[in-house]
Amino acid sequence: MSKHLPGMHILLVEDDPFSRLVTELLLNEAGCHVQHAVHGRAAIELQSGTRFDLILMDLDLPEMNGFTATRFMRMQGEQPAIPIIALTANEKVSNREQCMLAGMDDVLIKPINIHLLDSVFGRVCAERENHQSDLAKQVPAIDRNAGLKSVDGQEEFYRRILESFRKRQTNVMGEFGAMLADGHLAEAQRIMHTLKGSGATIGASTLSKLAGDFEVAIRENWQDQFAQQLDLVSAELSRVIAEIDQTLRL
Repeated sequence: MSKHLPGMHILLVEDDPFSRLVTELLLNEAGCHVQHAVHGRAAIELQSGTRFDLILMDLDLPEMNGFTATRFMRMQGEQPAIPIIALTANEKVSNREQCMLAGMDDVLIKPINIHLLDSVFGRVCAERENHQSDLAKQVPAIDRNAGLKSVDGQEEFYRRILESFRKRQTNVMGEFGAMLADGHLAEAQRIMHTLKGSGATIGASTLSKLAGDFEVAIRENWQDQFAQQLDLVSAELSRVIAEIDQTLRL
């Protein structure tokens, strides 16, 4: 009997009708609620308007393949990011590495084994919980003293800058993701450059450095680094926004 899957809301992205039917039946028997999409673009539209607990992503899809769809989803900067597990008939190690670089959490070989999926999903969730616990132990994302120093210690002015940062940057990763996915690298680089500067102004030195590193990666077109850099910037920006929200409520 499944331990982790019952009650989960799952997006199944699969274009083959037979594979989709078999997988959906297995998930239903495990107590899951399943919605499906037949290509990457449809999956992006569904996940942008619905909260899923897990996405099962076929790789060889029409219109937009699973790799591109996953990268686009990760570029939205959604936190916490939805676990994405690849479904593939390709057992090559290089294929697995490509999946992880795209931002997927793990890879399962078709046909799906529901007990293995349950185990993998449980492990991914545990790893994410541990990661959140580690984040909670980190030093603050914003050095308030450094931020105040940049505005000559003017408290009210600093609060206004924090408000402006939150308004401008809360959803910036969605815009950034679209630019990067469409190949508009100059515009994407500009967004990271702006984030680097504004992060430094409010005292978010880690965010500023990460954005600066990503800016360089885009300028040099080091695409193999994009997925990792994206995860780092998105996570740190979320920490910064959360601390700003807390500060402004005081």
